[in-house]
Parts: sequence; structure tokens; C-alpha cells
Amino acid sequence: MATPDSRKIRVLLPSIFPLRSSLYSVRFFPIAQHLGDDYAFTFIVKQDNAADTADRRNVLETPANVRIVTFRSWAELVRLTRRLSSEADILFPSKPFSVTGLHCYLLARRRRVVMVQDTDDLEWAGVQWYYPQEILIERFLMRRVRYASVASRGLLEYWPQAEYVPNCTLLNVFDPGRTDRGREAAATRQAHGFGSRPLLLWIAGGGPIDMVFPLRLLEAVRAKVPNLVLAVVGERPDLGKMRRRAADAEFAQSVRFLGRVTTDALRGMYLAADALLLNLRDHPYDRCKCPGRLAEPMAMGTPLIVTDVGEPAYVVREAGCGVKIPVHPTRAVEAVVDFLTRPEPERRQIGRRGREYLQRRRNWPNVVPALDGLFRRALARA
Repeated sequence: MATPDSRKIRVLLPSIFPLRSSLYSVRFFPIAQHLGDDYAFTFIVKQDNAADTADRRNVLETPANVRIVTFRSWAELVRLTRRLSSEADILFPSKPFSVTGLHCYLLARRRRVVMVQDTDDLEWAGVQWYYPQEILIERFLMRRVRYASVASRGLLEYWPQAEYVPNCTLLNVFDPGRTDRGREAAATRQAHGFGSRPLLLWIAGGGPIDMVFPLRLLEAVRAKVPNLVLAVVGERPDLGKMRRRAADAEFAQSVRFLGRVTTDALRGMYLAADALLLNLRDHPYDRCKCPGRLAEPMAMGTPLIVTDVGEPAYVVREAGCGVKIPVHPTRAVEAVVDFLTRPEPERRQIGRRGREYLQRRRNWPNVVPALDGLFRRALARA
């Protein structure tokens, strides 16, 4: 293999997402842009379908060092990935690409440098999401991959030879200073009928998730914060279970399902909310996760209420941008009530620490050099 100085470093990023997905604008394009002309990226992306991505507009143009290759079918994705992987120095699979089984195949076949964000990128063929991740990592990653970066410190507990390089977000997109913060928050509250009631935001993301936890926590906290509202953003096939439970009379006025929202509407929700609730389970999968939405509310100055599991707990502890709670809802009540009943200026100050933390430690210009160093060291030894 040629040394990194003799030619461009070639990175292959296979993904099942269309190019309009926000994953490219907030993560992949900034990485390519800041790594610069020494790198040549090839993105394998799904043929774009405007109907299912109407609210996912890229905020960055495709960088000059990125080549886009599209596919229409799984079979075509398989063929492209096998062919292009032979040219790549670095494999950067995007979740949930690895469910095709090619991820495991490629790693076993060639000892490449691999970017692994969190457990979503470890969905090997035939392995369910609830499969114990420590066994998965021991059997595959520790034997097959010599160099890797991870965005979750939970993974380091099982895979200590990897290097931690955190996820980032675009601070200019999620910037509370772009508009009048108070006016935008008030408009969002008025549009959804929240008024001045305490507001807890919960995002129905992908992957295994405990959808009972928010409702049980709401039920327990309302005894001391009776006007509390839980706003649920997002859609997923199994959200119906949560909807049916929330339809009970006891929750009728306390839970609002907002469905999918645009980026601008999500900004407004972050500003209007008193806190974002992020509940991970005490499970190997969740201990290794790094939720993609973690940085967005921090960038907007929204305080975090997180279960004491995985990367979110590390971040809250370091940044002081929220509170950690136990994984059992009834044990979390005291901490949540204490936070929601604090004076508003104090809660806002806690939220601002999140953005300050991102500005210091989690913006792409500061983080990408660490990736560059890892890649160059690994390729020099390959």
C-alpha cells in the first residue's frame, strides 16, 4: 500500500440513506470538507426520492473531494460496495448499512481502518439488536480491525485499543442566536397550545428504545409538577404502543404527538422545551451508543435529562448541561422535579453550558484533526 503522502487517502462511505438526508450535511460532508484535498471520498447513497425526504435539505454543498455513486436496489449496493472497497484505504460504514452482511465480510477479508460511530454501526448480519455487544465486539472487531475510531466512550470499555473521536454538529445550523430566542420559543408554544406549562421534549429515534419510560416518568412527576407536558417528536413503526397507552384519560392532556417535523420546527421545539429527555437502557447496546441527536439540543442551549448510561451521561457529567437520572423512572422523580422547579435563569444557564462545551470540544474544525492523525498513523503502519 502506498504511503498517505504519495497519493490521496481514499475513504469509502456506503450508506442506505439518500443524499438529502441530514446525516450528510451535519456529519459526513463536514468531515470531508475539513479533511481537505489530501482525501478522496466515495459516498454510495440511495437513489434520491424527494417524496420521503422533503424536509431534509442539505445545508452544505457537496465538497469538491467527494464523489457520489448511487444505487437503486440492495443487489446494486452489494455489487458497488464489493467493487469499490478494493480501492479504499478507510471504510466508513453508515448505519444501518451493515445489516446487509457486507460490513462483516469486508472487515474479515481486509484489515482496514474502520470508522465505527456506535453500536448502530455494529448490526452484523444475523445478529439482533439485543445480542450482547461485548460478545459481538470480542468475536469480530477485536480480531478483525486493527485501527478504529469510535464516537462512544462506552465502546472503549469493551474495545480499549480504539481511539475516541466524538460526534459533532453544525453550530451555525442549530444556533439560538439566529433568531429572537424568546419570540421563537413563544411562537412554538403558542402553535402547539403548550402555553406556559413545563415542557419535556422526547424524540422517537431509531433502534431499540424504551417507550414506556417517558410515560412512567411523566406519571410519577405530575404528582409534584401537575401541568407538565411531554412532547413526542418523530415517527417509528412501533410508536403505536406509546400512542395507545397515552390515550388513557390520565395522559390525555399531558402527551402531545407531533410526528415528523422540519429542521426549523425542531429548532423551535428545542427553544421552547424546558429540557430534552434522553433515556437509554442499562444494556450493553445502549452503553455503547452515541445518539445522533445528542448535540443538537446542546447547540440550542436546551438542558438535558439523561439516564446514567453511555455517552450522554459522560457528556452531561463533563459539560454540566443537565442532570443524570437512574434508569428506573420511579427513582428518577426527585432529580427531575428538582430540575423542573428551579428558577428559569438557572435552567437557562445550565443549557448554555451545553453549547459552550460544543464550541470548545465538539466542533468539526477542532475534532477532524484527530481523525486525520488516526488515519495517517494507521495507514503508515499498514
